[in-house]
Amino acid sequence: MLPQEIGGPAAPAEDATPVGELSQELSRHARILHMLKSRMFAVSGYGLDHGALSVLFQIVKSGPIRQGELADCAMLDPSTVSRHVALLVRQGMVERRADPGDGRAVRLVATAKGFDVHTQVMGRRDAMFRGVLAGWPAENVRDLTRLLRRFNDDFEACRPQPRSTAAFTTITTRSTEQFAEPSTTADHEER
Repeated sequence: MLPQEIGGPAAPAEDATPVGELSQELSRHARILHMLKSRMFAVSGYGLDHGALSVLFQIVKSGPIRQGELADCAMLDPSTVSRHVALLVRQGMVERRADPGDGRAVRLVATAKGFDVHTQVMGRRDAMFRGVLAGWPAENVRDLTRLLRRFNDDFEACRPQPRSTAAFTTITTRSTEQFAEPSTTADHEER
């Protein structure tokens, strides 16, 4: 029986536009990543969840950083970052050090153990990506990377600014109508 035959609402029609299809694929991708992250960190043996590892990775990437700056860079609530940092310090992966420019402030620094964990997890992640992409021509991988970078940059531009109360910053976006048919105008060329 169909939902409408038993008095329930009809299932929403799938959006067959390019933006609708992208939205569906991104939702599918998010579910797959969530499942993979859960499995990967369950067997990691580090006693850290994905959130704590993400904070560690941001500290490794940024170098010595203040906790407030870390929250902004990681796009996380300061209390969440505080909880993850406390765990990373207890595990010996991060140290708090006096800021040389302001002795009252503290900077977070990855320890040798933190760098080792980062290297091991990134190695496993990269090996997984190499396996998934093994049948792809290098040009397709470069195209995906370029387009994903562009998408992430545009998406990040509309995220709430650090410590902002506004839901989203105002950005100029192209009309979704551009995705209905291919365009030959210079305004719609890829970066």
